[in-house]
Amino acid sequence: SIIAQAVSDDRIDNIIVIVEQNHTFDSYFGRYPGANGFNNVTKFPIDPVTNAPVEPSVSVEGLRERLAASASPGSELLSNGRGAALDAFNDGAMDGFVAAQVKRGLDDELAMSYFYGEDVRGLWDIADQFVLFDNYFSSVLGDSLPNMLYLISGTSFGLNRGSPNTLKFLANNEVPTVFDQLQEAGISWKYYIGNLDRVSEEKVLSGAYLDPEEARPSQIYWVPLLVMPRFWTDPEMRSRIVSQEQFFIDATRGELPSVSFVLPSPTDHPLTPPAISQRRLLSLINAVAKSPQWGRSAIFITWDEWGGFYDHVPPPQVDELGLGFRVPGLLVSPWAKPGYISSVLYDHTSILKFISNRFGLPPLSERQEAANSFEDAFDFESPPLERPSFSLADIPASRVGTPTQSRITLMLYLAGFAIAAVSLAAFARLRYL
Repeated sequence: SIIAQAVSDDRIDNIIVIVEQNHTFDSYFGRYPGANGFNNVTKFPIDPVTNAPVEPSVSVEGLRERLAASASPGSELLSNGRGAALDAFNDGAMDGFVAAQVKRGLDDELAMSYFYGEDVRGLWDIADQFVLFDNYFSSVLGDSLPNMLYLISGTSFGLNRGSPNTLKFLANNEVPTVFDQLQEAGISWKYYIGNLDRVSEEKVLSGAYLDPEEARPSQIYWVPLLVMPRFWTDPEMRSRIVSQEQFFIDATRGELPSVSFVLPSPTDHPLTPPAISQRRLLSLINAVAKSPQWGRSAIFITWDEWGGFYDHVPPPQVDELGLGFRVPGLLVSPWAKPGYISSVLYDHTSILKFISNRFGLPPLSERQEAANSFEDAFDFESPPLERPSFSLADIPASRVGTPTQSRITLMLYLAGFAIAAVSLAAFARLRYL
């Protein structure tokens, strides 16, 4: 069972939660030294055609080419819905990942593809310097929307997939979120959303997005509060839903709120070249590292759900529902244990509990109340860690600079990533199955 722990040290004033997309732990960290990865696998998934085991394979360039060739609006690359998750899980045998894709007529080899350190060096660099969680799970077997509800509400309210019907439930019911709690308590917060301009306020308030025939931007599945009318009609709430670009401005000025959630763009859906999504992630971290607020910050990086990729660790049955597949988790903070791999059990509600503990908010659900809260990942007795400055091979490391230098860096980031953001266009019309 999950054992409740707490971190409430008041040296953390700014909590930043960056939510990436659609990868399991093994797909990124299966070969990371010291982590619970492929070295611990004794039984790989079975090919339903040959009845033979299929081992994970690395073919990054070939993977991208095949993804690009098969990508089209409204189509799946890997099935990540509730049905595919149950087939992959196979009552805990964890051997149905190939069969789940074959059953749906998809490229089953993609499910067994993974990235080695050189392909995701930015992620491995974060783990090398700060904290990697190798026992962090998504909160429900399924796609983005129910998992994001667990992250902001502590429960999915019985919803287990993203669809027009589940959006209708959220639009027509006043479901509680941590943002409502923060607002009521007078604690500052913002949700920074990449490509926020793709979401039509008019279509939210008119209910047009609830029509099964209506095209819907992926952002409303990845940030479910966007389909909740009160976050548009309440001026105070609406002022806190802002563009991704505002994050860099606020960080430079030292004006990040107490709680920040970030949906990056480009995110790292499988079609996005990994270097592009990593640059965006590292730019967000570097912005905090350069900020006057670095010394009192904790950045949690998580992935919303499994995306159809293989992972070998069965999700624990912590309650009658059980958790979803294991996803990567990282912590960046001056108070993080350097180079530490945490194997304590965590899920999305652990982040919610960390926020609640720090700011004295009541739990929103029993799952949240029982969750662990990253006690093992921090070291408040040692001196704080230095500001990091992450880079990839083709991006020179930049020194921590003055606010003026940071503004120049911000403009370079925005210019450099404007073109890269187009890579998400193919997903704008995706439907969750």
